[in-house]
Amino acid sequence: MYIFTNALKNIGRNKGRNILLAFIMLAIIGTTVVTLTITNTADGIIDIHQEQFGSRVIIQPDIDAIIEQVQLGAGREGMTRLEMPRLTIEEALALAETDYVQNYRLTVEKMVAGSDITSLGEEEMNEMMSGMGGGGGGFMIMGGNGQISDQDTDFVMPNLRLIGGAWSDEFENGERVLHEGEFPQADKEVMISFDLAELNNLNIGDTLVIQGSLIAGEDISNHEYYVTVVGIYMDFTLSANAGMLGFTPPTMNRRNEVLTSIDTIINPIGDQLENAITLQVDVTYYLHNPEYLDAFETAARAMGVSELLLFSSNAADFYAMVAPVEGLRSIAQTFLIVVLVLGSLILILLSSIFIRERKYEIGVLRAMGMKRQKVAMGLWSEMLVLTATCLVLGLGMGSVVAQPVSDTLLAAQVEATAIVPETNNTGVFHMIGGAGRGMGTRFGHDDSTEYNPIDQLDLRLSSETILQIAGISFALMTVAAITSTAKITKYEPIKILMERD
Repeated sequence: MYIFTNALKNIGRNKGRNILLAFIMLAIIGTTVVTLTITNTADGIIDIHQEQFGSRVIIQPDIDAIIEQVQLGAGREGMTRLEMPRLTIEEALALAETDYVQNYRLTVEKMVAGSDITSLGEEEMNEMMSGMGGGGGGFMIMGGNGQISDQDTDFVMPNLRLIGGAWSDEFENGERVLHEGEFPQADKEVMISFDLAELNNLNIGDTLVIQGSLIAGEDISNHEYYVTVVGIYMDFTLSANAGMLGFTPPTMNRRNEVLTSIDTIINPIGDQLENAITLQVDVTYYLHNPEYLDAFETAARAMGVSELLLFSSNAADFYAMVAPVEGLRSIAQTFLIVVLVLGSLILILLSSIFIRERKYEIGVLRAMGMKRQKVAMGLWSEMLVLTATCLVLGLGMGSVVAQPVSDTLLAAQVEATAIVPETNNTGVFHMIGGAGRGMGTRFGHDDSTEYNPIDQLDLRLSSETILQIAGISFALMTVAAITSTAKITKYEPIKILMERD
């Protein structure tokens, strides 16, 4: 207790020295607060954006290779049909289980027709088709039971879309709202739109009979789904543009989408999944790290995924987005290292000078019988009190200064990188079994993502950062105290007193 009490008194007795020492400490701690807060915040922002953007896999057909194959085939056998490569649902699920995938979004769709269910836009479609041929001339006229009038095939003319999987995003962002009931959870449970329910006088608990055709190779098979309505949703999404038709075709009207689980769709199909052309598989993968892309593609090829599918990530967009933040982080880290190195050297130098000026005091304490360790502990206690005081002041000052410093440096980095915000219209190509819906577009729903450079950091002094700053401050203080007292405590008391000026 005496050592600590005496240390407090010594701080008051040596005001000039301690004020200078405290000023240096305060400058180091304040700078550390600013730079470390910027660094940690930037790291967090980069990690978040890497998870959301930098690790997303883009899978799209190699159009040049496909056209080349078609041309070669046409040269040998005449006209060759253009067939787009695709992921099967087995391949999609198998790839999702690899160690490279952090998470994924999988949607399976099947075009179906509801028995005794009239879809939105169906009457307009039938009127148009009747006016163009009334069922003749090869036109397929949709009947009330969902069957086409052409007697040469059993193919079911669809008027609804049965969708299973990751459709919850639109409920989370407000494009769709649960109006009544609940979300489908068990097998054979579905949710329909309010407009479709109102048109067909459907209610919660009603059982629907839905038919759908499946093309697998050269075979066409039909499947029936007996499902129960457990929820009704309000739809606020943008339906496809009516265009020159004057209305939205039933299968393109998003209010004709029947939402369910993936199992509800694929369980009745069974062994025909592998060659199911009309079963649409829409999958987006997010890897743990963009660097895993090559290994992920290798795993996909080993599973038999077509060589005509190209694998890429949007890492370039990610890096363009975070370039200013990375530049800011680099500046903050460099400045932090310089300040810590120079600051520690200055602290060691000043502490050594001040300790040498107090040789006589140390000699007296040693002559009185105080051990070396206790003398060193007393000097360390003085530094501890000064550092703790400067830490409190430095945290307050640094937290106030950090935000404007960050804004200024980040603005300079945005200008220096000369990044022009633009819209990436490519987005993610949703791989589909069968006919494609286009890149990043789902019947009027635009999935394109804007990759704008980050021009604002909302700095927060977290508890983790405070602990890091405290650890750095006390580490510097300890190094300075040990270095400056190591030599002086080796002297014998009589030698110290004899060397007094």
